[in-house]
Amino acid sequence: DEIRAQLAKYGYTNKSAWITEVGYNTFEATGINDAQKAHAMVRRTVMALAKNIECYIEHSPSDWEPNCFYGLVHDAEYYAGRIPTTRSAPNSIYPKESFVSYCVMVRQLTGAEYVQRLDYLGATAMGTVFRKEGKPVLVLWDYSGEPQEVELEVGVPEVRVTDLMGAERTMAAGADGALALTLTQCPVYVHGADPALFLAAGR
Repeated sequence: DEIRAQLAKYGYTNKSAWITEVGYNTFEATGINDAQKAHAMVRRTVMALAKNIECYIEHSPSDWEPNCFYGLVHDAEYYAGRIPTTRSAPNSIYPKESFVSYCVMVRQLTGAEYVQRLDYLGATAMGTVFRKEGKPVLVLWDYSGEPQEVELEVGVPEVRVTDLMGAERTMAAGADGALALTLTQCPVYVHGADPALFLAAGR
């Protein structure tokens, strides 16, 4: 927002914004593991979409060189401190948790348009609303590091909730149309809420 404000100050109101080469190194000395990267990357990307970032590029699709584990794909040879060879590499590569969470996010939000932020869920809770095929998709999480109980009016008897790794479940709302959720740092996707509550102008 600050960068766009500065651009507008000098008459650049139609400049597109890109974010490139961002990511987390999951080398153990950095203190970031694969599970943490999986949810942090999704949160960061969702917020970039909410800020109308036109192009968002992860640092690298795969690890490279010893101690440079920025990729979404794990290479056991590099983890062992060896440079992969043509013979060893095909058997040493497999997806990290962040690869799965990224694929789930793409599946959930491809073709979706950001609508608004939900700022009433709690001090550390984050909610974003996207419109996909005329229906709301809610992306919800909490960044406190502790599970937080929230209630969200969805206006329907039940909704579908997809977790970070793509597991889907049906959750029933209360008689008053409120959905009780436990939010963590791992974003969840909520489908099936009443469009009038989340997509109507001015809400």
